[in-house]
Amino acid sequence: MDFAVLTESAMRDWLLEVARLKIQVFREWPYLYDLDMDYDSRYLSHYAMAPDSVLVLVMDGDEVVGASTGMPLIHEKSHFKKQFQENGMMVQDWYYFAESVLLPRYRGKGLGNHLFDLRKEFAEKRDFQKFCFLDNEKDEPRKPLDARDLKGFWRQKGFCPTDLFLQISCKENGESASVQKSLRLYVNEASLGSATFPLK
Repeated sequence: MDFAVLTESAMRDWLLEVARLKIQVFREWPYLYDLDMDYDSRYLSHYAMAPDSVLVLVMDGDEVVGASTGMPLIHEKSHFKKQFQENGMMVQDWYYFAESVLLPRYRGKGLGNHLFDLRKEFAEKRDFQKFCFLDNEKDEPRKPLDARDLKGFWRQKGFCPTDLFLQISCKENGESASVQKSLRLYVNEASLGSATFPLK
């Protein structure tokens, strides 16, 4: 297995491969997103234009089998940043961890763990100390039977859940219109000294 840490323009050659990977993985989770190549390529291109954004790849030969993305929260879309600001978070201080996906046959081998570490190390080298991500904690019967509960993993990585839920709008597989979803905010414990949001 090889890992590649790509920034901005270096990502562009890989956006289609990452979009294909995301679509394949998210098909396991029909209630999350109904992705297509056009939408997701455009979504990922935003990372390729944002300063200090990152794309970490896991390669098995020439095949992309895992990927993880992140960017400074200040570069996220306005409606998304607004929800953070309304809860007392200075968006310029935060680095947002977006998707992290890995093909099923490569899970349980420590690759996802290394993906997480490389993304965080990248942000730390750019002087970020506050990190956050969102998780869908809905008790959803459509999730894969072998789905792993990652809360212990995130705790091990120094992240804890808050009682803050942010809203996103997305279309589920098989649906014709977007629906509102509430996702729980997770933050790294080292950021809690100045936090104004409630902890779970």
